[in-house]
Amino acid sequence: MKKFNIQIELNNINNKSLTKSNSKITNVFMPLMIFTFCSLALLGITFSTNILNDEEDKVLVKITIINGKESLYINNVNKGKFSDKLESDNEFEAILCTSGYLDYDKVGKLVYNNNLTEDTICTIYFSGDNNFIDKNKLEMKKDNLGESYYYKNNSNNYIKVNNYLFRIVRINGDGTLRIMLNDNINFASYGLSSDYFNSNVRNVIVNWFNNNFNNKSYVVDSDFDNSIYGNHNDIDNFITESSMYFDKVGLLSIREAKLIGNMEGNIYLMNSYDDSSVWSIKNGNIVNVNVSEKLGIQPVINIKNLIISGDGTINNPYRILEA
Repeated sequence: MKKFNIQIELNNINNKSLTKSNSKITNVFMPLMIFTFCSLALLGITFSTNILNDEEDKVLVKITIINGKESLYINNVNKGKFSDKLESDNEFEAILCTSGYLDYDKVGKLVYNNNLTEDTICTIYFSGDNNFIDKNKLEMKKDNLGESYYYKNNSNNYIKVNNYLFRIVRINGDGTLRIMLNDNINFASYGLSSDYFNSNVRNVIVNWFNNNFNNKSYVVDSDFDNSIYGNHNDIDNFITESSMYFDKVGLLSIREAKLIGNMEGNIYLMNSYDDSSVWSIKNGNIVNVNVSEKLGIQPVINIKNLIISGDGTINNPYRILEA
């Protein structure tokens, strides 16, 4: 017969009771715990999704401002209709975007896009004196529009426009820049006579201009000196009284060549000497040549002063905001 041990029996009863209690606790709380964990997981997913959706609905707008009341605008904005105020004491000139698109409302002084869909990086340019060209280092002579500042001896006046390298001839009296292509586009005769408007030279430069600059908003009409000069000894300013015309492309004038000085190459100038000869630069000298002689042709254009970088050296030419 098994000997009855009261202590062992009490322990067995306690163990059974605990097991039943644990089982009841597990049966009650396990579903609750699973529900809680699932709810938290779903909440986390929803929260993360909201963050991602919020980020996807935002785009970056970064604007470099030239001659404005502030120099940089950076903001994360909602996609869709966008506008914000950018002010300047100067007149709006142009806006150029390397990513996305923006426009400018001159009346409301607002930069805007009615359907912004992507990160947008732009430069906005307001007119006014910039600090890239130091006029104190230039020579001043009057022209038909006011005071003109020109580069004596062609020093540090390189400027790159539309991937072409030019030299700045002068700042015109209205603040625009007169620039001459650094290289020849052709070697050709002037034409059958010194009549510029019916010359071979004019056909060459007009065709070149139409192929490269015809739709560029920064190119402006300006006056070109078309006077006939029997000599060039008395030329001491840029004021043209006898003969000038307005156009978007021309050649360097004899006035400009003389005042600039230190000219290189063999190129045609704008002015004629008589019916069968025209002025030119040959081996650094201003001389007249027969219209049948083949010389280099270097077009001259006038552009808005939209310089945004560079120091004018050949290794770091000025660059403009091209819009």
